[in-house]
Amino acid sequence: MCIRDRGVFGSFLQHLDEKGWFDDMYIGIDERPNMQLAFKVIQSVKNRDGKTLKISAAANHFDGSFKEVADQIDDLSIGTPHFKAKKDAFKRFVEDRRLKGLKTTLYTATEEYPNSELFNQPGESYYTVLYGAKYHTNGFLRWAYDALVKNPRTDLSHWAFEAGDTQQIYPGADGTIKPESSVRLEKLAEGIRDVNKLYQIKATDSSLADEVDNLLDK
Repeated sequence: MCIRDRGVFGSFLQHLDEKGWFDDMYIGIDERPNMQLAFKVIQSVKNRDGKTLKISAAANHFDGSFKEVADQIDDLSIGTPHFKAKKDAFKRFVEDRRLKGLKTTLYTATEEYPNSELFNQPGESYYTVLYGAKYHTNGFLRWAYDALVKNPRTDLSHWAFEAGDTQQIYPGADGTIKPESSVRLEKLAEGIRDVNKLYQIKATDSSLADEVDNLLDK
């Protein structure tokens, strides 16, 4: 099926082409069984240059039969608890995807530990970013940034998720929607800055590469 066959999805791709946004757009899918069925739909419609949309997804496993599915995902995020018993296999998985030009990140959400919820220690947010660098992943993903509860400045309780799981920011104290950051978000940002400093050190002075790698491997 090409973009001329229209439909809602075809119209969406045409809109992306017209705006020049196509190459920056991903279709994202969370942890669902049989997500390859959605891939068939995504890959059946092409834009004016004959390209299909890139796919991003979160998953709670990475090995076994899922490897074939993973090869169709341009940017795949794996939950931190789901590889702790298979760390060497996960390193190989990340490297194999890198050689194929595919991205791999880590994510945290809900009951995972360490985490960035209200009652987690701030250092846990920092740690998770460095943990991703240890496994040579491309970055870090977190659910969620701004899925605000009803009265987020006074009570972060949620009927389904742990307190703070749904947001890393708060609405402004003056009643405006201008967001205010949380300690949790600032510690994530600190971890991102420090990891990028380490990458820059490696790129600038190769004599320090082993020292950086040893630091991240601890």
